[in-house]
Amino acid sequence: LGWYEQLVRLAPDVPTPWLARAYCYEGLLNQATSRFERSLELTEIGITMARQIDDRRTLAIATYHLADLLDTMGEFDRAEPRFEDALEMFAELGDPAWRSLTLAMHALIVHRRGERQLAIQMAEAGLADARSCGFGWAVAICQNRLGRFASDAGDYEQAAALHRDSLRLWDELGDRWRVTRALVDVADATAMLGHPEH
Repeated sequence: LGWYEQLVRLAPDVPTPWLARAYCYEGLLNQATSRFERSLELTEIGITMARQIDDRRTLAIATYHLADLLDTMGEFDRAEPRFEDALEMFAELGDPAWRSLTLAMHALIVHRRGERQLAIQMAEAGLADARSCGFGWAVAICQNRLGRFASDAGDYEQAAALHRDSLRLWDELGDRWRVTRALVDVADATAMLGHPEH
């Protein structure tokens, strides 16, 4: 993180797409280390810069990251309109990969407030987008979301199947953190099916 910060500070203080994204990614690194306020500050710098140069793609990506950060911070009411803004921009840009991620993350907020069917529809739409462009990581994310929703509804067989599929994909992609998380989801669904020993 320290090296990355130094690198960004060496750049000329002139708004460019790559510098706007660099601030956004520095925000992500801070989010990963739970420095949320600093992450928020950096992500908003990226958003401001993207607006200054009218770079819609960078603005959409930075808006998605802001929404994800606010969601991580538990500020769901602030996160949701940002997810909606990002979703609209990715639709305009014709970007199914980022759209699929946005739908998957937004669906969790919708599900939390009790709109289960809408959340399922959003995750299924994200899954279709991810499959359409061959974005395996997002396919796994959407399957994970659908697995959680199935588990919450008491359909543990479907939940276990969805979590196993996402586990297989993340294993193929080499995402060890997600593999670990998916193992927990599979174990939970399997235990609820009456096989705690597995």
